Amino acid sequence: MVRYPRFRSLLAIAAAIVLGSAPAAAEAGAGLIPWSHDPEQAFTTARETGRPVLVNFHADWCAPCHVMDAETFGNADVVERAGSFVVLKVDADRNEALADRYEVTLLPTTFVLTPTGKPVITMRGVVGAADMVELLGVVDDGWDGYFDAIQRPADPDALEVAATYLARIGNAPDALKSLRLAASLLRSSGAEPARVQAVEIKVAQASLANGQWQSAMAEFDRLSRDGVAREIRAMALVGMMDVHRTRGRETEAAELLEVLQQDYPDAIEALGL
Repeated sequence: MVRYPRFRSLLAIAAAIVLGSAPAAAEAGAGLIPWSHDPEQAFTTARETGRPVLVNFHADWCAPCHVMDAETFGNADVVERAGSFVVLKVDADRNEALADRYEVTLLPTTFVLTPTGKPVITMRGVVGAADMVELLGVVDDGWDGYFDAIQRPADPDALEVAATYLARIGNAPDALKSLRLAASLLRSSGAEPARVQAVEIKVAQASLANGQWQSAMAEFDRLSRDGVAREIRAMALVGMMDVHRTRGRETEAAELLEVLQQDYPDAIEALGL
């Protein structure tokens, strides 16, 4: 992994010394994936097919990029997984505008993007073959449902579907954004309080997943008192317990578990606590 674009000349010399004939091998391996080098054409294909775009930013002088070409993109399992994606390879020197758009500061950097160019996953540095296979598999699994959901950005149900997918692939920030928007839309439409609060619970859970424990605790605390359904109040208490455990406050977590056992024994069994 190298920083871009500083010290490119020195790194080009170093790459030639260290790699020797490795770049040729890397190119041979990379050839197994039918990379497009035309961003406009790649995104046109993605929009027409609804497929995600796998984009790899690289440079000729970048030694780790050649390593990733040979060892990751030359791997047969990665090649097979990449078949579900529109694949685009971008030279960061020749397309600085696109590199700047995606704030590429390290090479290699690899993205999975929606057909409209929104990042779904960002992978900075060299990603090994096994990890790449796993990541592409997770993205591919459920993509169709996610892609359908993002066509309906004003539908709270669709936003929840999108958030669930994003959380599962590890994109917690965007999952939180989707859930916050879903909750806002539900409140403004006058939805039933139980429906709104069910999403608010998810907002609090996503806030905790993003490390925003204060926001999560405030939301959980409110819902533990004002929840219109027993299930909501019980889940809020569980959320508060999770916040305490995240912060190493085992005594406070144990006290909340006692409350749950006393007041919500059915929830304890249902949640497997």
